[in-house]
Amino acid sequence: MTIQSLKPESPSSSSRPVRLSKYLAASGVAARRKAERLIESGRVTVNGERVQSLPAFIIPGKDSISVDGVVVESAATPVVIAFYKPRGILSTLAHGVDGPDLSQFVPKDGPRLFPIGRLDRESEGLLLLTNDGQLAQTLTHPRFLHQKRYKVWIRTSKERTPAQLLALMVEPRWIAGRMRKCDTASLVGRTSGELIVEVSVHEGLTHLVRRLMDAAGCTVSRLIRIAHGPYELGDLKPGQLRLLLKQDLDVTVRS
Repeated sequence: MTIQSLKPESPSSSSRPVRLSKYLAASGVAARRKAERLIESGRVTVNGERVQSLPAFIIPGKDSISVDGVVVESAATPVVIAFYKPRGILSTLAHGVDGPDLSQFVPKDGPRLFPIGRLDRESEGLLLLTNDGQLAQTLTHPRFLHQKRYKVWIRTSKERTPAQLLALMVEPRWIAGRMRKCDTASLVGRTSGELIVEVSVHEGLTHLVRRLMDAAGCTVSRLIRIAHGPYELGDLKPGQLRLLLKQDLDVTVRS
């Protein structure tokens, strides 16, 4: 597929001040919270002056904003792409990482994109890419309760029925400083020596699903994310991209 036509729109001048972190998020630099950390760490300048305190305000179209010395363009046309991340690929577009990353799959001449959340290297499936920091914040913050659904192939050495295993998956466990659990868990298939379950969570803790499976006495052999909020993997194959439609974006904004 090509997304060459999805270029940033011309900047629109406005005399109304906006929060610098919101501007950075809307411009696709980073999600809102990460943009605030960029400011606090001294990596953002306004008209050549370093800004490190929050809140900070700028006037779009008048002030010049840079991150790490690179000028930030005004907000681009919002883009969200559904991508099937293959197993073994790192969920980053950053340079200098140890291993294959997303850069080999994303068009070089399209808008600047970043992943919404991440999938660990050994997991596969739906990874959303966007240039809209505000949308990324909406989809990743737990308070918005956007569920992520996974299909998981598991093995267990203990004598437990599938019903018992499913009950353990939705039972709260102490993980990373608080009680966590799968929101839902259901059996969707079987293979030789394995069960295939579908689970959902609304938090974004690293390796959360794998840690919950481990707490239930299960070993994961394969993990595929099949949905993130209102977006679904559908019939995408590993390495394929799908540009989401405007009505798909509206669903997220309203939810």
